[in-house]
Formats: sequence, structure tokens, C-alpha cells
Amino acid sequence: MDENKVKGYALSMIQDPVEPNLIFVGTENGLWVSLDNGNTYEQWKNGYPSVSTYDLAIQEREADLVIGTFGRALWILDDIRPLRKLAADQTKIASNTITVFPAPEAYQAQYRAAPGYEWSTWGLWDADNKRRGAAISFFVNKPKDTSRSAGQPAATQPATGQPAASSRFGQGAAGRRGDSATVRIYNANNELIRTLRWSVDSGFNRQYWGMEEKGFRNPVTQQAGTIVFSSKPQPGAPEPGGFQVLPGTYKVVVNYSQAADSTFVTIKDDPRLGNRNEIKLAQRKMYDRLRKSAEKLIEAGDRLAEAEEVINKVQAQLRGVEGKEADSLRKTSTKILDEIKAIRESALGKASDKQGISRSPFDVTVVSQMQQAQQIIGSKMIAPGAQEETMVANAEKSVGDFIQRVNNFFETKWKDYRAQVEATKVNLFKDYKPL
Repeated sequence: MDENKVKGYALSMIQDPVEPNLIFVGTENGLWVSLDNGNTYEQWKNGYPSVSTYDLAIQEREADLVIGTFGRALWILDDIRPLRKLAADQTKIASNTITVFPAPEAYQAQYRAAPGYEWSTWGLWDADNKRRGAAISFFVNKPKDTSRSAGQPAATQPATGQPAASSRFGQGAAGRRGDSATVRIYNANNELIRTLRWSVDSGFNRQYWGMEEKGFRNPVTQQAGTIVFSSKPQPGAPEPGGFQVLPGTYKVVVNYSQAADSTFVTIKDDPRLGNRNEIKLAQRKMYDRLRKSAEKLIEAGDRLAEAEEVINKVQAQLRGVEGKEADSLRKTSTKILDEIKAIRESALGKASDKQGISRSPFDVTVVSQMQQAQQIIGSKMIAPGAQEETMVANAEKSVGDFIQRVNNFFETKWKDYRAQVEATKVNLFKDYKPL
């Protein structure tokens, strides 16, 4: 081993039984990986610390590397099959901007807390579980930086003054700051169901898709502990997540720097619980029904926000303007703002200006009925029944009554206010006499 590249005494070593070119070495300073049968090594930094690495074992069925450390317990490097592919064909992978490796099967497992403990801090030490979601592994070769001016030197590492090398297994420092890849996921009918942006680094990457479809805009959000109508998403905002996909095979396409590669991932249900597709579809049908009411609520919230914005502009125009017409319009503007606030509160509830949690959990509002109906639909893995039907119907009626109030406002008071604004002559100019 090259003493200039491998730091510390070698404490353990294992050669992969499937791909001989792949060798793992544990030293007192961390884990090292060779992809060329021991000719060169590089430190593995993807989430693994520089800790004494005393023992190594490969679980052949899962293709996991189990690591025994001194003082940092056991670590498991999940699914080393992408590293096998990398070791088997370094030349081809090194010539591609991006290479996506075959993805392992992913399970929609249901988790339950261990009985007898309320919180993990109550005497139960709890390490990280295996990451949820479908693991997608890929290798990125950073393209040459063409943004430098002619004659400008390449980026250098401060410690050595040498050109910055691309790390195959590093994380963070090796990649260009802000680098990201666009990920598109397609179902069996080749329909786009999800679009994501993943941060990427030079070398080996592993990201996780939460096995969800594209979601929908939430009617409300929280600001400083207060429930408010959500604002319209900004252009380029991340796509919200939605329903969990049904078990099946999905295509994952990763685009980076005008290059793309893809793989397929098979999603399976929790094998302990059997096929639950019928239940999931029944729940989704009721969620879709509730979403129609949510869309009306979103549109109503947007219209109220637009009306409020118009009033604020009118008030800004009236600043410093004198006269009976201007004074009358100011008073009307204040009344209309108070009316909009009252309409909002009928859906969201009255916000408290007191510190801490002060809103009663028994307040019944349009939003609370929507949220409770949504929660109960998926609270148990059973098809919705009479209780869910009743709560959804109550939420639909509550939203319908609120929409009627919003419509009445825009048909009456808002029209009158608009007529008053358009009839009021606002003179922003003064007459000046010669100095």
C-alpha cells in the first residue's frame, strides 16, 4: 500500500468474494477502498468517520459490508454492489459523465416503536436505522471547468498548491458547490410521476427516493406557530411529495450536466402484511375526493390574498392625499381589510397574540375539519368506512359554506369597493408657484 495515500496501521482487510478487484482495508484512521486489486487506495468518507476500523465482514445475501470499530460500535455499509460494478469496469465508468447503478429492491416497511419506551432518551440507546426509501446509487465525473478565462490557472488545494483532485468516495469537498442533478421517475405506463433535485458530488453518490408520487399544494401552512393560507409557490420551487406509490417497477432517470443515465427500481409492500393495494386504492379515492375541496380552499385563499394586495396598493396611493373622497376611501379600505380578516378567521380560526400554545384543540374550523378528515383516512390500514365518510362529508360542507361566504364578499362588498376606488380621483400632484 502507498504510505502517502493510506494513513495509519492496517488493522483489517477483506477482499470481495464476487469482484476480486474490490478490497476493503481498515486502519486506525478509517476505511480505505481499492478498486484495482490493491494497487491504489482511497479513503471512504461517505458518512463514515476516520475511526479505528478493527474488523470487516461481508454479508453475502444482502451484499452489505459490516464494520467493527473501536469506540464507535458497528457500522453497516449497505449494498456494495455498485462498488463491484465500479471495480469491474473503471475505464467505462470513468469516461461517462454520470453512471447510474442497478438499484436494489425497496420495501414500504411499517415501523413501530419498541414496547416499553416512550422516548429513546429514556434509557434506550438508539442508533440510526437503515435509511427509508429506495436507494439510488450513481457515479459522477465532474466535467472540465469551461467557465475559466483563457490563461486562468485551475483551482488548487490550499495545502499543496496542486490541482484539485476528484475524490471517488469523498463527500462535500470534491463536488462543485451547488451541483445538483434532476431526477425523473416514471411508472410502468411511462408516465412521469415525480421530479426531484438531488445534490451531487464528484465520485460515488447515493440518494434516496421516498417512494412517493408528486404531491399537491397544501391549502395552509404555519408561520410563527400560526396557521395561515399558503402562498403561491415560487417558480422553480421543489415539487411537493404526495401519495406512496403502489408496489411495482419504476424507472429512475438521473440528468446531470447534459448527460443522463437510468435504472429500474422495484418497490414492494411490507412482506409481513400481505397485499394491501385494495385498501390503499380505497384510501386514495377518498383522499382525491377531499382534495377537490382543498383546491377550492386554495383558490379562495389566493383570491383573498390578491384582494388584500390591491387594498394595500390603494392605501399606498392615498398616503399624503387630502380631501373627503380620499378620507372616505381610506375608511372603506380599512373596513374591507377587516372583512377579509374575518373571512380568513372563519376558515383558520382566530390567531392568538399570546406566547406559547394557546389555541384550543377543540376549536372547530374549516381547516381543522379538513385536517381531521385527512388524518383519519390513513390512520389505520383499512378501507375507509362510515366514520371516514361522515368526516369527509362534514369537511366538504364546511368548505362549501366558506366558499359561499367568499363568493358573496366578492359579489357585493368587493364590487362596491372597486366602484368607489375607480370613482375616486386621486391627485398626486401639487401646484407650484415660481420661487
